[in-house]
Amino acid sequence: MAAYGKPELDLATDLKFNLSHTDGMAVLAVARERRIGVDVERVRENLKPLELAQRYFSSAEAAWLRSQPTAQRVSAFFACWTAKESYIKACGNGLSMPLSGFSIIPQGVNKALRLEFQDKRLRSAPWTVWQLDLGPNLHGALAAEGRELTVNLKSWSWR
Repeated sequence: MAAYGKPELDLATDLKFNLSHTDGMAVLAVARERRIGVDVERVRENLKPLELAQRYFSSAEAAWLRSQPTAQRVSAFFACWTAKESYIKACGNGLSMPLSGFSIIPQGVNKALRLEFQDKRLRSAPWTVWQLDLGPNLHGALAAEGRELTVNLKSWSWR
C-alpha cells in the first residue's frame, strides 16, 4: 500500500492498477508503466449538488454545475465528482490534494476530458481522463498518466 492508501502490487512489475466499487458495481483498471485511477458511484438523489460543488469543486466546475438544468444537476455532480476522484486516486495523494486546485468538466460519456490546473503546483505529467458509460444511474471515470490512450471496457456478470 502506498503512503496515502493507494493499493499497489508487491511485485517487481510494470503493471499498475486501481479499483472502485459502489452498490452493485465494481470497476478494476489495469495499465502498464503509467499511474491509473478509477472511480464509480451510483447516483443518489438525497444530496445537495450545488452546496457540495461550492465546497469541493473548483470555481469553474461549480459554475458548470450551476449551468446544468435543475433536473440533471445530481447526475452532473456525480459525473464531475468521479472524474476528480479518478485523478486523485491515480496521483496516489488521496484527499491531501486540494480539490479546488484543478478542474475536470464532463463533456459526455466515453470521451476524454480536459484537465486544467488552477494551482500551478499540481501540474505534472500529461494526463488523460475519461468518462465511462457503466449503465443507468452509474457514473464512472478513469484517469491515466499520458496521452493518446486506448480504453477498453470489459463486463463480467457474476450471476
